[in-house]
Amino acid sequence: MKRLAISIFTFIVFLAVNVNADAQGIKYGASDDESAEGTWGTNKKENYDVAIHITDASLIGKTVTGIIVPTVPNTTNWKAWLTKDLKLVDKQNAPDIDSVKFSPSDKKVTIMFSSPYTITQDGVYVGYSFDVSTLTDETKTPVLVVGSNDAEKFYLHTSRTYTKWASRPSLGIASALAVIIEGVPANAAAIGSLESAATQIKQPTNYTFHVLNHGSAGVNSVDYSYSVAGKTGTGHANLSIDAFYNKSGDVSFNLPEFDDPGNYTLKLAIDKVNGETNADAAISTQSSEITVYKVLPVHRPLLEEYTGTWCGYCPRGFVGLQRMNLLDPENFIGISFHNGDAMEITTSFDNNVKGFPDAWIDRYHETDPYIGDNTTNSFGIDKVYSALAKTIAPADISLSAKWTDENKTAVTATSSVSFALDQSSNHWRVAYFLIADSLHGTTSRWQQHSYYTDGSMFADDSLMAPFIKNEYSYPYFSDVVIATSKSWVSGEEGSITAPITGGIPQTFDYTFNLADAVNTNGESLVQDKKHIRVVAALIDTETGHVVNAAKIGISQPETNGINNLDAANPLKVSLTYYSIDGKRLTAPQHGLNIVKTSDGKTFKIIKK
Repeated sequence: MKRLAISIFTFIVFLAVNVNADAQGIKYGASDDESAEGTWGTNKKENYDVAIHITDASLIGKTVTGIIVPTVPNTTNWKAWLTKDLKLVDKQNAPDIDSVKFSPSDKKVTIMFSSPYTITQDGVYVGYSFDVSTLTDETKTPVLVVGSNDAEKFYLHTSRTYTKWASRPSLGIASALAVIIEGVPANAAAIGSLESAATQIKQPTNYTFHVLNHGSAGVNSVDYSYSVAGKTGTGHANLSIDAFYNKSGDVSFNLPEFDDPGNYTLKLAIDKVNGETNADAAISTQSSEITVYKVLPVHRPLLEEYTGTWCGYCPRGFVGLQRMNLLDPENFIGISFHNGDAMEITTSFDNNVKGFPDAWIDRYHETDPYIGDNTTNSFGIDKVYSALAKTIAPADISLSAKWTDENKTAVTATSSVSFALDQSSNHWRVAYFLIADSLHGTTSRWQQHSYYTDGSMFADDSLMAPFIKNEYSYPYFSDVVIATSKSWVSGEEGSITAPITGGIPQTFDYTFNLADAVNTNGESLVQDKKHIRVVAALIDTETGHVVNAAKIGISQPETNGINNLDAANPLKVSLTYYSIDGKRLTAPQHGLNIVKTSDGKTFKIIKK
């Protein structure tokens, strides 16, 4: 969890004083989601000055009439103010438009300014000030905030710690104050910045845009129109967006099918809000680029985890990958590099690892293998992985793998890479990894250490139970890299060749000898050949990033199949096998298996 060096960020839910804006009024600020509010502070006795900067072009000519100030007890010298510029006189805040003194009567107080102020093209700063002279649990962190990186939503000055006025986006927070603005129309909305999208020919494309409320009535519905590739369309969507400026809601619709690949411009406009002409129609039109491929590659990011049995924090990585395999056994690709234990095969990654556990997705996004990018100790790697999977991959990659001989002494993996577009240059290579599941040992180097035995973290995750009950345990380790191709960092030379023709697969073979699957002490990591599989990664050699990945089990005759399974399968539906921890199998293994049928059924079987 990230920590601020001199501040405390504690999430607290506050009660609010409801302020009903009139027919032409609206609230403006970083967020009106009070459940997301928290507190921030310096843990010192000092004066605080907090402000936001209103710069939205659509608010020029509207008037600021008041401010809703979040307050805390045991504080003094409260002021609400307006200023054209943030400046200090004798080291104290000196607003140049208006300043109103008040005594807090509730946790949120509405203060009206002496006279309305008309917003100009230069914008205006709106803020409040107070003194902390007594330190309590509340006054240590007295500023109500929300999570945000908007530099205009948190300007700060304090008498001892932040002695110059400046925006503080690096803190990742914004002030929870709200400004009352009047003069806005009742029914108005804008479109947030449109995101580019990719699709393929002859296929409907679902597109989502953000509706931003700009009206005092909020948004109950919108009517929109669009044009792309010479085709036009209209749509209607019901929403529920409160009368808070820039509060958003999403609208999704299907674009018409594209007949030819290429780049197209989508133009989108909101024509009506709540059945009335959109008062912001003149500024509501937005454009976006739509890239259309013959075939759109499926992007499966590669998550590389770095762990070790000696690391007491690493059980969360163990469980994070286990949970991801259960959530999405078909598409999730995670592999584990071990360090300083019986499964260590290399130490060359150490320069990229800042601590254990650690994870890199596609070799450019560092994250936690369980928490993900969350700021709390909650499961979040699924959200990070899903978000990165939505980025466009330049090519599809698939795999096959087979034993080279009856004794299963070597595995040949064959990758097939098909680029979406023709390319004149070749800066792509494929790397290969031999992966083992269900590895187990009884010596101390196989003993997983855990710092979570007090149950204070992750107690609600059933998969963490073994590590909460025991400081040391001997789990069965999965997703373990037991061998890599020779050039696994940059990829194998010749695995992709020029010229590259879009839609034409390029294949490449790589053979792993199982005798080479050893740890750094030279001990074999091959325990059960049924639990070995292959992962391949397509690498952009110009950036070093992985751009797509694939995984596969090793094909083998099902000579030891489950007796009478076909007799119980009279419709001959296709069957897919998984281990109890979510790994896809090429054939059922001894013990408990999960079986999914092509007609949507799931059941468990035991192979003796």
